[in-house]
This record gives sequence, structure tokens and C-alpha cells, in this order.
Amino acid sequence: MISFNGKDGNGLILAMGGIATDILVFPKTEPKPGTDIPAAIQARPGGTASNFAFWCSLLGQESGLVGAIGRDALADIALSDLNEAGVSIFVEPHQNLMTACIINLVDPSGEKSFITQRGADEAIPPEIITEELVVKAKWLHIGGYVLYSDVSRPAAEKAIRFALDGGVPISMDPSSWYPLEEYGVSRFLRHARNSTLLMPNYEEGVILVGRKPPEEMAVELLNYAPYVVVKLGQDGCVIAKEGCVQVCPTEAVENPVDTTGAGDCFNAAFVCEFLREGDMWSAACFANPLAGKVVTTVGARPDVRIARGWVESLEQDRGKKEHPV
Repeated sequence: MISFNGKDGNGLILAMGGIATDILVFPKTEPKPGTDIPAAIQARPGGTASNFAFWCSLLGQESGLVGAIGRDALADIALSDLNEAGVSIFVEPHQNLMTACIINLVDPSGEKSFITQRGADEAIPPEIITEELVVKAKWLHIGGYVLYSDVSRPAAEKAIRFALDGGVPISMDPSSWYPLEEYGVSRFLRHARNSTLLMPNYEEGVILVGRKPPEEMAVELLNYAPYVVVKLGQDGCVIAKEGCVQVCPTEAVENPVDTTGAGDCFNAAFVCEFLREGDMWSAACFANPLAGKVVTTVGARPDVRIARGWVESLEQDRGKKEHPV
């Protein structure tokens, strides 16, 4: 197991930066102004931090979710599967704010566009962050959304400060290229300098350091964090640390259904395996195929039973590679 600043591996993996209900819309044809068209529509639990904590728990790590919700039916959906998954929940319910809701418009290729109402998700109060909670954690994951709001940012900065003081490693994901661009590259990179592991996808990397080959992008991002992963979707990922840059490919998924949540699943699997093995290559090789499973189903995360089956299958495959007959 990898060890950072004396952390002994006990405690929670904490996640901040997104608790939401996803409304997934699969139009049957192009929208037509002034009339209606048929579509398949589902309401599913989502949110970047929720997705991350969900997968960490199913991967055998104790995980905790920190955030804010409304007192509404959307909250019931957003949190509906987390207890079953084993996630510890530390949330502030708001009386006058709605739970975050995200409309996911999914095209025939499985790619999505988001229309967001962040609501309570932008209003995480600093008081919910305690030193006891953070310093006893073994990892803190920050989704970019918690940084982009003036209201929730103090809570994120407080958590980061406690983590740094307690020697808790931090991973950071920009989460989405447009709000990252609106927030400002230099502002985000100031936060990134506090991270142990920086985890953008390629489009977010373009906003941060400009359009260039992903290997060069990863090297440049090492100026801000000692470990970098650039996620490339069906092309796998690039991993980088001082003196080492590698492309870790993955098998492309035929006929992807919905890419929502795949990056969050990748993040969780990578962090869990990185903690277990201390090796970026093995972490990437484990995270790539699990994220690939997510794009085969509708929604950010499948039912807990299905998710457990995926994890068990991948762990069996890993066991066979580690102990060949």
C-alpha cells in the first residue's frame, strides 16, 4: 500500500464536489421548435462526488460523501443507492434550496451535454467540514464544482487546509471544461498545487495548458501536482510522474450507451488501486476497464448489484494475472 506523509491506510476516502439527480434524456429524433418529440427519459442518482464515493465503497474502501442537498424528492433520488453501497454521508439539508439537478442530453453515440441547476450543491457550509473528519481520512477527493461556487469554495478550501495539515493526500478533478474556463485557469491551478494527484480529461487539459498531445499535456501539468492522469475516454489515459510518462490504452467499447459517470468511476478505481499498490500503471490498467463498463448502461452508476458484479469480475481477472496457473 502506498503511504503519504505517514498515513497508515485507515479511515475514509472523502469526496466533495457533486450530489445530484440526473435526468437522462435520449431523444428519438432532432428537437423541433414549438412541438414535442418522443424520447426515453430516466431519473437517476448522480453527482461527481457521489459517483466517486459509490465506487470507492464497492471497491472495498470506506468512503464518505460531503455536501449539501435540498429537502425535496430530488434528494431522495440523489442519495437512493448510497446507503446500500455502504457510503457514509455527511450532508447539510437546505430548506430553501433544491437538490442539484442535471439534465443529461445523450446523443446516439452515447456522448452527453449537461444543463445544470446546482442549487444546494453550491451551498456547502464551511461548518460541515471539521478537522476531526478530514485528518482521520486517508484520502480527499475534490470535484471542481465545489471550487467554482463562491458559496461552497470556503468549505472546499477548509477541507484542503485540514488535509494538508494532516498529511492527507488530495486528488482533484476539474469536472467540466466550461465551468473551469469560466472560473479561470490560474485560479484553478492555484488549488491544483495543493493536490497529490491531478485528474483532468483531455478537454479540461486543453483549457488548463492548451491543445497539445496528451503526453505533453501531462508533463506540463506535473508543474502543479506530483502525479497526473489525463483521461482519454476510449483511448485510455496518460499517466505521469517525475521522470515517467506512459500511455495506458484500453479496449474500446462497441456501441456505448451513455458516458455519464465514466470519468468519476475511473477516478475512484484509480485512487483505490493506487492506494492498494502504489503504482500508477496498475491503477490505470484497473480503472480503464471498470470505467468502460459504465458506458454500457444508462446513468452515472448502475444498480448496486450490477456494480458489485462488475467489480468482482475485474478483481477475478486481476487475480488470474497475479497468480497464473
